[in-house]
Amino acid sequence: MFKKLIYCGAILALATSCSEDFDNWASPQSNAPEESQSVQFAAVAADDIDIATADDVIPLFTYVLGMPEGYVYDSLSVDVVDAETEKVSPLEYLAEDDYVSVAKTTLATVVEGMYGKRPTARDLTLVTRAYAYTSAAKTTVVRSLTDTVRLKVTPEAPVIENAYYYVGGANGWSDSDQTYKLSNGDADPYENPVFTVTVPAVGGDHWFKIAPASAYTREEGFWGGDMVGVAVNGTSDLEGKLVVGQNDDVAQSWKIDEGANAGLYYTISINLLDQTYTITPLNFGSWLYEIGNESGWSASHPLYGPNNDGKYQGYYYLDGQFKFKPNEDNWDGDYECIGEGKIGQGSDNCPDPGAGFYQIDVDLAAGTYNLTKVNSITVVGNFNGWNQADQATHMTYNVDGGYWEATLNLDSNGFKFAMNDDWAISWGGSNGDPAAYNDLTQNGGKDLDLPADGAGTYNIKLYLSYEGGNKVVLTKQ
Repeated sequence: MFKKLIYCGAILALATSCSEDFDNWASPQSNAPEESQSVQFAAVAADDIDIATADDVIPLFTYVLGMPEGYVYDSLSVDVVDAETEKVSPLEYLAEDDYVSVAKTTLATVVEGMYGKRPTARDLTLVTRAYAYTSAAKTTVVRSLTDTVRLKVTPEAPVIENAYYYVGGANGWSDSDQTYKLSNGDADPYENPVFTVTVPAVGGDHWFKIAPASAYTREEGFWGGDMVGVAVNGTSDLEGKLVVGQNDDVAQSWKIDEGANAGLYYTISINLLDQTYTITPLNFGSWLYEIGNESGWSASHPLYGPNNDGKYQGYYYLDGQFKFKPNEDNWDGDYECIGEGKIGQGSDNCPDPGAGFYQIDVDLAAGTYNLTKVNSITVVGNFNGWNQADQATHMTYNVDGGYWEATLNLDSNGFKFAMNDDWAISWGGSNGDPAAYNDLTQNGGKDLDLPADGAGTYNIKLYLSYEGGNKVVLTKQ
């Protein structure tokens, strides 16, 4: 099991000064003898270590210790040193005859503490000292340090791929559809091993498994490799232990008893290091709120989700970092940035997009948000030949007032408000009402009529926020 012992040839002389550097040295602590004496100490590493397949007790190195006359051996100390950070971790070892071993659990804890659980071979540096006393009185200590002992150690951890996908009732058990991708915020999977996806309920019994990205390309077929599931087929517990199978028969399917709740959603979260899962039923409310630096983190701006499907939209001025929250009056369950365009239960605010007015779209089921900058709002109608890109009728955003403004001559009925010089999004009267100034809609809005004051020059203030909250104030000059 050990490599052939090779003597390092290190002769560690007694010295008159003390050093704590990791070099070959021996220093008397007190009452040093006047004549020069030496301690011979050499250590040779054992074989490389893979903790996943190692025995419960793992050999580290063999050693040879030669004591000068008048000294007796007392003990060894072994430290693990991180070459990059110079962090030192004492190692509790097991010594027998001329070799040193370590408990598997002890070594795993030290290595994971330094390097994490990624199953990559690490160059482990061991610094070993031998302690000796004079035989006459234990007042003089000789501490001898070996040449550095280096080992390659691979932590024990499951193989975690960079992407996983839901396969089940919500996508017809398709082995090609990748609609429902589990996300960990595009982080290193060993730094963040928690992958999450939200899927719609299907009603009745909802069966599913989780497939790694490799399943879609492996030669033995989609169902032939390491699927993620549970130990008992049809498990309906909302939390428990995962099973990662060597074939499809090992990892069994989940079953959620949804009854008739086809309008619900479920968030599925798997931790591939702890090998655990949680399933959380969701019933999305109608409102989500943006809050951020633009208001000094004091104003909650509502985004509306009319279908209770986790999709929300609103229009607001942003200036600096921001986040989202489900409740207007508290921070419980707020959503933060977990990757570019992605939100979840993170720790970072969404980044500053640059000061401006934005269309804000959030999809909580997908865990995403999207910002579309509103570069222009055009007052467009019969009065300007319905030219949606007419720069002469562009409005100006008033940051302090929170509205878009223009003063124009309106000489006939029939006008609307177009975004970004295009007809893709425009606002008109809701419910087919040409006088619905207090309820503008972007969903097939009606061309607006002039107010009762008739043709003339109007100061126009357009307030955009969310569907059902948009309005225009027309004041004749």
